[in-house]
Amino acid sequence: MLNRIVLLFLLFTSIQSKPLKILVYNSKFGHSHSVFLGNIADILSEEGHNVTSLIPEIFPPFADGTTKSKVVRIPVEQSTLDYFLKAVDGDFSFIFRNDDWDKSNMIRQLPLLLHIFKAQCKHTLTFEKIIEDLKNEKFDVMIAETFDYCGIGLSHLLAPRSLITVSTTNIFDYLSYQIGQPLFPSHVPASFGSYVSPHSIASRIENLVAMFTSIWMFREIEKPVESLFKQKFGENFPDFADIVAASSFTLTNSDPFLDFAKPTLRKVIEIGGIGVRKAKKFDEEWENILSLRSRTVVVSFGTVSRAFLMSLNMKKALATAFSRFPDTTFVWKYEKPEDKAEFAEGVDNLLLKEWLPQNDLLEDPRVGGFLTHAGKGSYFEAASRGKSSLLVPLFADQHRNAAAAEFVGFGKLFDKIHLDNPDKIEEALRETMENAGRLSRAREVKEIMDSRPFTPRELLVKHVEFAAKFGTQKTLQAQGRELSYLVYYNIDIIGIVIAIVFLFVFFLYRLVKFVMSFMSNQITDAKMKTN
Repeated sequence: MLNRIVLLFLLFTSIQSKPLKILVYNSKFGHSHSVFLGNIADILSEEGHNVTSLIPEIFPPFADGTTKSKVVRIPVEQSTLDYFLKAVDGDFSFIFRNDDWDKSNMIRQLPLLLHIFKAQCKHTLTFEKIIEDLKNEKFDVMIAETFDYCGIGLSHLLAPRSLITVSTTNIFDYLSYQIGQPLFPSHVPASFGSYVSPHSIASRIENLVAMFTSIWMFREIEKPVESLFKQKFGENFPDFADIVAASSFTLTNSDPFLDFAKPTLRKVIEIGGIGVRKAKKFDEEWENILSLRSRTVVVSFGTVSRAFLMSLNMKKALATAFSRFPDTTFVWKYEKPEDKAEFAEGVDNLLLKEWLPQNDLLEDPRVGGFLTHAGKGSYFEAASRGKSSLLVPLFADQHRNAAAAEFVGFGKLFDKIHLDNPDKIEEALRETMENAGRLSRAREVKEIMDSRPFTPRELLVKHVEFAAKFGTQKTLQAQGRELSYLVYYNIDIIGIVIAIVFLFVFFLYRLVKFVMSFMSNQITDAKMKTN
């Protein structure tokens, strides 16, 4: 009898803890995107769920981003790879140049994104056996980024219980528009914008342009892929905007304690910093490097922005500024260390490394500063490690990240236009490393990150499990997205009120005029009778 009770208990427990079947669409086109989505897949795998990562390999050399989920690959089409390689191996030095409007940097990448996403998606749809097998899996949840929109179309074909959309940075303006999240460019920076001053007309105009540029760009990326699905599956295939809007939740790589306050929806879940992992112990080489001087500064411009493409003047200016801190070792992630003789000969406190353990270095107390491009990964690592940072945004969301870091207080924004000026670089570095207030605030930000009411991991896991159990909830769907601007902003009501007021004033004016005319006539008649 006891054995039967134990057996029933174990059976009940196994039913209650049945792992979810989760599909993560992780298109391999950008390192940071793959890493963020890969972290999501790995964390959910660590929680005991059965996670599959569907990876269209637009650029196979990039890492998968995931090491713990089952991987299903869609090989790259050769013409897509050739196009991608041609673009990547081209002149990407424009990212560092200061002679063009920053917003145009993203627009200049539009032809590349349009081509690779459409071509790869068309190729992916030919793998009908893989798509059918995935459909038969009957996933509880599918997670897909709204950048490569092929995943959004596939979500309708695979029909999971719930779709969760993802923005691998702050929520994109177009995604906000699609799900009905309010957009207020008067005081909230656009996703590719910077700090906006509500009291400055010029600042608000610039932010407004940035917002509409972002919305237009992502709509242009979406349209060709949406057309592919309608051509293949019929014009009745749902509009992508409707699929996105019906998602259970939207995950964003942002954090309310590290961003500007903004209006939002309950379905937008901020899991920024989810990729910041526990620091590992250094090997002997890095221990020796950190022991060279009393202080070390980490310098990195990320993966996409390859530092060797900087102008020679910029590299010389940085090396000159570094040489003015003889008590500090500068460790620069630089793809071609052999170039040092060209711009930094004799600068003994500068080390060039093709790779460095950035996350681990920033944890060490001997690292007294961080010079970064303000990519999302670096942004959260700096905040979580309490490092005062000098942020030099180059393109995309980096401008907004840098502005937010300065607003929060742990970083100083440095315009890339001054990267060829060693005096300005030196001045900014001294403030970053020696300003007591900034150093104190950086440490406080670390405490805030450590003390958040809910960790990004908890938010991710709980919301995915909720979506799997209950699906899309209409209480989280914004009605405003279906309204015209006329109704959304009550312009029709305001117009009616203005019309009524105008009519009332006009009627009052006519009445007063009539009364005055009548009284004038009466006075005239009285005078005539008197005479």
